[in-house]
Amino acid sequence: MEEACTRSIIGLSEREVKLTEKAEEVIRYLESRIKTVEKEYRSL
Repeated sequence: MEEACTRSIIGLSEREVKLTEKAEEVIRYLESRIKTVEKEYRSL
């Protein structure tokens, strides 16, 4: 409950929080893919 109040104070709805978490997951995935591709490219 307290967390929900904090979120509403900073203006984030439950949906926005979920989208933000998903976006962070996607960013982490892309960063790891970029590192993998860079390693593969260097080993050519």
